[in-house]
Amino acid sequence: MGWIRFRAELRERQAVAERQHLASFVLNCSAPGASAGQFVQLNLPEVFWPRPFSLLDWDAGGAGPASFRILFSEAGRGTRALARLPLGSRLEGHGPLGRGFPRLPGPLWMVAGGYGVAPLLYVSRGASDPARVRFFYGATRAPLLWDSPELAALDSVICTEDGSRGERGTVLDAVRRALDAIPAGAGPAPTLFACGPMGLLAATAALARERALEAYVSVEAPMPCGVGVCRGCAVPVAHADPGGSPVPAGEPPAPTFAMACEDGPAFDARRIDWEREAACRT
Repeated sequence: MGWIRFRAELRERQAVAERQHLASFVLNCSAPGASAGQFVQLNLPEVFWPRPFSLLDWDAGGAGPASFRILFSEAGRGTRALARLPLGSRLEGHGPLGRGFPRLPGPLWMVAGGYGVAPLLYVSRGASDPARVRFFYGATRAPLLWDSPELAALDSVICTEDGSRGERGTVLDAVRRALDAIPAGAGPAPTLFACGPMGLLAATAALARERALEAYVSVEAPMPCGVGVCRGCAVPVAHADPGGSPVPAGEPPAPTFAMACEDGPAFDARRIDWEREAACRT
């Protein structure tokens, strides 16, 4: 679809959960279309490198200026500055970037942890049959959950690890229970779409392997450039093609990496080498 450089004016910002904010921006131009799972890079105050933000939605603008919304957490100096930035402030940025989630017929089960809810709401909004979307959304405790009206309109399961809201346990615990409750011969198995901390994504991939399900995950990685130049967002991938076919026996397993900004951030979960990815985080 292509991407552009832009100036984005902060039009609205609302605190929606503990240290989480919903922000709306209007660009100084029209823009290419975007797909669910893509992101933008914004140059934030008080930090040198741009920061990536998954899109909650994106309006290309047509004959007028484009606009987009993001959900962000105050996780560092740049996002803390963004949470204090006066309305009307303008930021330099570029996007939409990366590869989003595939469009599939369903049933689709969204597995969201924390502010990973945003791109999965974007996926749900574009589903060909919203009745075949089920949304699982979890956090460690209730104040970290966003009470999104859009989420409330979906078939959703809310859970917290401390039991302060919804079902007690992790979001993957809720997904497992729901899978166990599917009657035999009930139709096509669900495809899992996950976004959140890397530990959640690895656990989703493991569950998908265990239950012979398709799964797609949106990874988080440092992205100084967002366009594949700096090579700072390398993700270790398994020795397989993007469709998950194994390398023929006898071929040497040379280390392989993909760039989250160009090849992702949405990946077929089978493609990522989760053992090496965990080793990179330790």
